[in-house]
Amino acid sequence: MPRTETDRRADAVADLHWLMRSGAEDPQRVDVELVEDLDGRLLPGGRRARRSADGPPADDGGTAAPEVVRASRGRLWSAVGALAVVALASWGLNQAEERRDESRLAALAGLPGYLDPIAQPMAVAWRSDAGRPVARTSTTVLLAGGDGGPGSGADAGSLTAVDLETGAVRWQRTGEECHPLSTTPEDLPVVAVAVCLRVATASDPGGVSVLDASSGTELRALTGDGWAAADVVDGLVVLTGTAGTAVTIRGWEPLSGLDAFAFSAGPDGPAELSSAADWSHETGDATVTFRSRERRLTFDAVTGQREASAAAGAAPETLDLPGGREARWGRDHFGRPKDVVIVDREAGVRFEVPGLPWLAPVRDGSASDVVVVRRTSDKHLLGVDAGSGRVRWDLANVPWLEASVQAGGVVIAVSPSSAVALDVGTGLRLWQHEVARGSRTWDAVTDGRVVLLPSDDGDGGVSLVARRLTTGEQAWDVALPGEVVSVDEVDGRTVLVLTDSGLVALR
Repeated sequence: MPRTETDRRADAVADLHWLMRSGAEDPQRVDVELVEDLDGRLLPGGRRARRSADGPPADDGGTAAPEVVRASRGRLWSAVGALAVVALASWGLNQAEERRDESRLAALAGLPGYLDPIAQPMAVAWRSDAGRPVARTSTTVLLAGGDGGPGSGADAGSLTAVDLETGAVRWQRTGEECHPLSTTPEDLPVVAVAVCLRVATASDPGGVSVLDASSGTELRALTGDGWAAADVVDGLVVLTGTAGTAVTIRGWEPLSGLDAFAFSAGPDGPAELSSAADWSHETGDATVTFRSRERRLTFDAVTGQREASAAAGAAPETLDLPGGREARWGRDHFGRPKDVVIVDREAGVRFEVPGLPWLAPVRDGSASDVVVVRRTSDKHLLGVDAGSGRVRWDLANVPWLEASVQAGGVVIAVSPSSAVALDVGTGLRLWQHEVARGSRTWDAVTDGRVVLLPSDDGDGGVSLVARRLTTGEQAWDVALPGEVVSVDEVDGRTVLVLTDSGLVALR
């Protein structure tokens, strides 16, 4: 008998059923079938079901009416179309999210302390035992050795420059007190020159050599004139000595070869320095301090002014907040933040914050409506609403945590024994990580998607683990040769890990 149009349509529906069931042959696929019952009237092949009063529908061998087949086919394709729309919308949202994430990571890559997006697990690029990293250039890492600490491996006061790509030694100076010349507080600052000092002795008048930090070439030298002490402070070489019985102070600029200041006791300097007996010299935080048994004098290393007059006009530090607001604070003479207030620049609203700002040194620059502070009375962390000053969350028992990096509303806080991920807006602990044994002055390193943390590997070794920023899920790890001392980001794509057995570069 010739096939009718009704038969062909019914067979098309049956074929569609078969196609959607065909994945069952593959055990890795899910068996999905769309079935339109139509009150038990339609069976495979387009046949109609005859319903009896006391049993299930039975095949009567007949053919379904055309309108039944059309209804089944229309409803089936409607369901398939709806699924396709949902799938397409989900794909579009995922694509948009991926583009936003890529743009965010690209922006972070240009910020100090952030790595470029890590496309694959890192591996060891080179190793060195020349010392600990103290500064870098675009092509070298400067290593200071001989301080008695882990990974020193060189003479006291020496400075070694190793190639950033290969770890090969570019140049080295020993037998002098050498420093990279930096004016920034970064852990691993970018520098152009290094300064090596020889203090005057009975047989050596002393001297200062200024070196190109990349090549080690001597750019400038200053012959000693009898100074008793020399140090590098905030980009200057500060020289002290005696003229008869009076103390002399000189601030010399290595880049220009000129004096920034020079004075001694008498008409040109403080009368307190008229006697050189029992005076000692120390430097720190851009200052030079002279001590005797009865007196203490501190000078600004750049201007030579006494500390009180130099600090009188110090500008407050600020942090931008949403809605045209900012947090402001000053510092006491120990360098600690104080007097924190939040100011609305447009409305002039001003309120005090019950604590000191708790800021990660590496931040993504995004503004938050919550300011995190550490309350001085009990060391709690508080999330303060930037608009009202109201405390939105209070986290106790965290005096040991220091903010390390912040990205996407998450702060990674570190201690010698663990790391904790906190949601800035809610104060919730997202996850916690136990740090490798023996880890000391380390910081978290991130590309904005994963954060790198030292960890015990479970077999007596140590590794650097990459964890997802928001979930803490482990993405990958890389084995290290010993206990971790420090972790530093370099050039956006290299991580330097100082261990108790040497320096490791990961890339």
